[in-house]
Amino acid sequence: MVPQMNMVRRWNHTLTTSLFTIVKDNLPKLPKKLYKLEDLLGEFHKIHSDQLVLCDLYKNSQTQLSLDPDYIKLTNRQSQLHKDLQSLLIDAYKSSDLYADHDVTLHSNMLYFEEPDTPVTLQIIPGSGGQEAKIFSDQLFQMYCNISKMKGWQLCTTGNNCATICGKDVLKILSYETGIHRIQRIPETEKRGRMQTSSAAVTILPKESITPVTLKESELLIETMRSSGHGGQSVNKSETAVRITHLPTGISVIMKEASGQIENKALALKALADKLEERERNSITMKAIKLKCKQTGNLDRSEKIRTLNFEHDRVTDHRCNLSVNDVKDFLRGNEDFDLFHEALSQTDDERVSNYVATNLELFYDMIK
Repeated sequence: MVPQMNMVRRWNHTLTTSLFTIVKDNLPKLPKKLYKLEDLLGEFHKIHSDQLVLCDLYKNSQTQLSLDPDYIKLTNRQSQLHKDLQSLLIDAYKSSDLYADHDVTLHSNMLYFEEPDTPVTLQIIPGSGGQEAKIFSDQLFQMYCNISKMKGWQLCTTGNNCATICGKDVLKILSYETGIHRIQRIPETEKRGRMQTSSAAVTILPKESITPVTLKESELLIETMRSSGHGGQSVNKSETAVRITHLPTGISVIMKEASGQIENKALALKALADKLEERERNSITMKAIKLKCKQTGNLDRSEKIRTLNFEHDRVTDHRCNLSVNDVKDFLRGNEDFDLFHEALSQTDDERVSNYVATNLELFYDMIK
């Protein structure tokens, strides 16, 4: 059997992957650019079937399968699809819960598929270290203020070491800042010259807006019924009360205050829209709370992502093992900030790409 046949046949091995299942089950939730994943997988399946047919035709032939023009065309198209699929799966993987829980991620469950320019809410919380931790938090906040000014971002202070930031690539860049930052130095109030280690937690949350609710007729179950209460016999004779159920969520409202069915239907639609909007608002709040808890952890120094060491005048990011000198200048928001972001972004992309590439064979088996 020719090598190409082996390559095609090995896709038939029984394989499983939780990643592809997550991707396929969550397609409606993934970004628009991932919707074409199903079409791409369908084309992959067709190419695979055509290759099997060609393999069977050439099984007892002396001619090399690799010389067949149709097979060459299929192979070239398959190679391009492989690249497209790998790129899409990386995006899909980064937007799944599996990515958030996996070791390859270098930042704290940020919504990768959000637009990079999505406004963010910055908050810095003092960790262990008492007053020194509070001073460090103030310095970090000022550092991000300086960085925002340097990059042309708009920063609006909303509280103590809290701000909203808008600008180009703000979410993409600041997402790598989430976590525990540690500082080692001799406090100005320390008379014996003892080194102290303090920490602060940096949280970056996407500033999400509530999408206006659109009620589709196909998603509504509208029922009419007789009302009850004051109003004499006419109340019980005509079906003026209206109940509307939103089928996707199961939320239901009933209106019977008005004397007519049309008025009650309008009131019910408004009440249902209000309930759905409240549901979305609560969902956004809970997601923000969960995300913030992941980013802050236990506020312990051992959970650090970056250390600022004054004794050695060195700033070290433990996720990419990059160090720079001049701690004071770094705290002012100098160009070294971009060095860390570039190194973290490259390291993260390499790890995710390697993870997806290693498991890409698993995806092929799932499309059959």
